[in-house]
Amino acid sequence: MKRESVARTDEPVVERQEQEGPLDLSRLKQEVRAATQQIILIGNPNVGKSVLFKNLTGQRVHISNYPGTTVEISRGRARLNGHVAELFDTPGLNDLAQQSEDARVTLEIIEQYPEAVLVQVADAKNLRRALLLTQQLAELGRPLVLILNMMDELERCGAKIDTRKLSDLLGVPVVSTVAIRNAGMDSVIEALPVARTPHLLCRYQEQFKRRDLWFRYRVYGYQQYNIIQHWEWTCGRW
Repeated sequence: MKRESVARTDEPVVERQEQEGPLDLSRLKQEVRAATQQIILIGNPNVGKSVLFKNLTGQRVHISNYPGTTVEISRGRARLNGHVAELFDTPGLNDLAQQSEDARVTLEIIEQYPEAVLVQVADAKNLRRALLLTQQLAELGRPLVLILNMMDELERCGAKIDTRKLSDLLGVPVVSTVAIRNAGMDSVIEALPVARTPHLLCRYQEQFKRRDLWFRYRVYGYQQYNIIQHWEWTCGRW
């Protein structure tokens, strides 16, 4: 099993949250240096990101306000693939425009840990919204793993996503999960060491119009699923 708890074995196996005061950045950086890997979870609101974070970190979760803000940041530690990893759960956001405090805090955390792996958690039913954020994350030039959560809800809609083809198109590992059932967590852990920088190229709507049907065939097979009916985003190397 690749995932191990870093908590003492004689402690009760219960999930605990420790509410802290404002985040002490100097102390936090010292603690994070002790971890051999940093992982930053990013995603739109209400995609199951915090559930996935707790599945990975297990028993201990620390919650603090980011300095000078009311934005809560959760962090936890886990042993993944034989290495101690520090995980950050950032606030849900729809884009990285710095007009919002949540986006500003998320970008500052990403900048503070240049070696961290970015893990984007997406709602599989709303791929259009998720990939708009993926495009912005790609511009940061950082290793990324894309997680398509709530796959069970997508299947109930009668649709499915070819994750292997989507991975080829984006150039990053794509993993299917149902976080609320703890399904797919081992696949997430296995994808972390092979995180890659996305190879995206933003194109405009007139170029997209010629590629819309082609994309639906490549990723969804013959399904004509409405979440990309009006997609105004596409990527290079198609």
